[in-house]
Parts: sequence; structure tokens; C-alpha cells
Amino acid sequence: MNPATHLKLIRDEINASENGKIIVPSDFYHVTEPVKVGVCLSRIRKSGAITRLMRGIYIKPGGKTPTVDDIARAIAKSRGWNVVPCGETALHESRAANGKPKIWTYAGDGFYRKYSYNGITIEFKRTNKKDELCAVKDKTAVCIQALRAIGKGNVTDAQIKNMAKRVDLSERSHIHYGSLRITPWIKAYLQRIFKAASENASKLSETGITINVKKKKLSTASGEKVYSKSEALIAASLKLAGLEYQYEKTLLCKDGMPRLPDFTIKYKGKEYYWEHLGMSDDPLYAFNWSEKKRWYDKNHPGKLLTTTDEPDLGAQINKLLLETFAFSIAPAR
Repeated sequence: MNPATHLKLIRDEINASENGKIIVPSDFYHVTEPVKVGVCLSRIRKSGAITRLMRGIYIKPGGKTPTVDDIARAIAKSRGWNVVPCGETALHESRAANGKPKIWTYAGDGFYRKYSYNGITIEFKRTNKKDELCAVKDKTAVCIQALRAIGKGNVTDAQIKNMAKRVDLSERSHIHYGSLRITPWIKAYLQRIFKAASENASKLSETGITINVKKKKLSTASGEKVYSKSEALIAASLKLAGLEYQYEKTLLCKDGMPRLPDFTIKYKGKEYYWEHLGMSDDPLYAFNWSEKKRWYDKNHPGKLLTTTDEPDLGAQINKLLLETFAFSIAPAR
């Protein structure tokens, strides 16, 4: 492609993005090489379509003013670093302490660097504890760093409650499996944090208040909200079989970590847990599932039912219904 084509492709992507989007050169390395991306962004900036926040960091005008955290993460993204707030920054971001940090500090797998943005210092430090960055999702990673900043034995009940409001139960699987690689005393506090978050979610549910978790996209025939067409098919099949079930019912466990099986089914006084594997070809998802299955085998042997996103999903469902509950939804021949 010639330079004019590169410029048009990058400009079109920027125009299609929302106002206030922070833009870094690496967003367009799929279009052309880094040096040419830099030239294109410079030309687009002169046209007024983007504004330069600092070297290598741009924003599309018209949206919300970026936070310091937005800028820090943009810097990290542009350099290919995985980072998470640490120290006073983690305490601030996790709501474990009031007041803004004097220096916004981030731990990551990159290099030690300092940057200045609007008179604020942003500092990056290198950490060898990469599992605490990559094995869990961001909100959990922030809580881990906040716990480190507070220190073993110094975490108060009030801080536990505040961090429980910060976390998101939709991260539950990453939290559980990631916590297996985390320092034991931090894991113990995480268990308390998510137990408190689960209890709080139950109270909100009882009062009819919506819990802030990942939005469900599809409605079943009976009005339930599920994540995929495959789960909608499973729900319809369970209804057809006349089985009593609940979708994503919180399962509180001995280790204090809440889990949300896709479907919890009651049959002849026993509970069965149906998990649909929708991303088994993703390496991280597959690893997490292997750990999750090991947990089911240990704590609920013989009670786990699984299906996968394959063309024979209907046959998988019918087989499980027939073998487990002696009910077939297949038409008689």
C-alpha cells in the first residue's frame, strides 16, 4: 500500500472511534510500520482530528477529560507493558484509602521510567511478580497491590468492605484461578474481600437492585438474560425437560471464593452444575477451565455437566438430559 492509503486507513479508524478515545501509535501497527504510523498521526494531528496529550499519546477531541490513570495505561500500552497501580496509587484506586497519591506509581513487566503529565509525576517500576499482573484481571490486581501496600496483618474490616465494593463478581473465575499463584496471606484477604462482595451482591439482589456485572445480551423465551445463543438453547432444553434450575446462582464454597455455575439444577434432592464452554479454543480460558474442573471433581464429584460450542450442541444437550435425568428432547423415530 502507498502512504496515502495508510493515511486513509488510520484516519478512517480514528473517525470511527468514539470521542475522547486515547490513541497511541501501536493501535495502528497492523496498518504499516511504526515510523510511517508516526508520520500519519502527525499529519492527522495537524488537521485537528486528534490532539497531542504528550509525546506518543493522542486523544480524539470531544469526550471526557482523561484521568491520570488513563494516561498511565496509555503510556504502558504504547510500550507493550502490562501494568497495575501499586503503593498509594493502588490504595486510591481500590478505595482502601482516601486522597490522591503524590506520585502515580505502577508496577509492571517493563522498565523503570518516570513521566510528567500536567505537572503530575507518573512512575513505572519493574516487578518480578508477573502472576499478580497477568493471572488475574485488573480490578483484582489493583486489590492485590493495595493489600501489599497496607501490609500483612494491617488490613482493617473497613478496608475489606471498601475493596469489596470495588471488585466485580464477573471476574470470579480469574480471581479463583489466579489466586492460586498469589502469596498465601494476600489470597486469604482476597477470599474475605470476595466473600463480602458476594454477600453484598445477595443483599442487592434481594432488594431488586441490579448488580454491576457484565451485561447479558440475549433473552430466552421465558425472559431470562443469558450470554449466548448456546446458553439460551440449554435454558430452553431444561425448561422443556421440566427441570428446576437457576442461571448463575452464587455458589459459596469452603475456601471463601464465590462461584457462579452457568446453570444450577435441582433433581431428586441433589444439585447438578452445568457449565457451557464457549471459548475452549482460547489458551487462557482452557487453562482456567482445567483448574475449575479439577475443583468440581474434588468438591462435587459426579455433579458436573458440560457442553461445548460445537455443531452437535443439540445432541450434547440431549445426551446429558437422557443420561443424567432420564429425559430425551429428541423426536421419537
